Amino acid sequence: MTTPTNVDVFAEFEYMDFILIMATIPGQSGGVFDQDNFSKIRQFRKRYPSKSIHVDGGVNAEVSFILRNMGVSSSVSGSYLFNEASIGNALMNLTQRDIHSHYCIKDFMTPLTEAPSIKLEGATTKTMLQSVEDGKMGFALVLGEQTELIGLVSSADIRKALLKKIEKPSTITTKDLMNLQPISILGNATVNELLKKIKSCPFPIMYLPVIDENGNAIGIVNFAHLIKGEI
Repeated sequence: MTTPTNVDVFAEFEYMDFILIMATIPGQSGGVFDQDNFSKIRQFRKRYPSKSIHVDGGVNAEVSFILRNMGVSSSVSGSYLFNEASIGNALMNLTQRDIHSHYCIKDFMTPLTEAPSIKLEGATTKTMLQSVEDGKMGFALVLGEQTELIGLVSSADIRKALLKKIEKPSTITTKDLMNLQPISILGNATVNELLKKIKSCPFPIMYLPVIDENGNAIGIVNFAHLIKGEI
């Protein structure tokens, strides 16, 4: 699959176990990873959650981290390894967490248009729970009148609300279900800034809302695939 190819072509080969995405034009050694492939990876993962994704082309340490976070099973790195002074050092860089950044969070995040979300105005306990269920990602962003980020409701938040009011579940409100102060990150932040934010938090982060300078939600980073890959 070359960079210009749409993921729709896989429909003819659904019996296959995996797809190989060529992130640069084949034959062009040393090519730069085309960030449009982040979108293709998300599309393919959504359509075929049980299929494996492999990536070839332009993979350096930073891209490797992003791909692992997106659930890519394996990636090929040729010129990156051989252009380094030490192949061993380059291999270590592919797995390190302190990464020099060339990409912003908004380049590879799940955009708001693809993320589960619900407007707080008019929301009920049932519709909020349904938004998490329908999204099939374990969370939903809670938005204001426009797209300002109000909070986040996740499976963990729902569990906490139930435990708090287990004797009277009918009294659970939408605010009981929400985390009104979720940790978030700017879309213009770098991968290195993302890693520093994760390390600075006193608790594990599963979902990280992404906002713009005005506090509007523009997407989310989901760490579920990364955690699975590290086990």
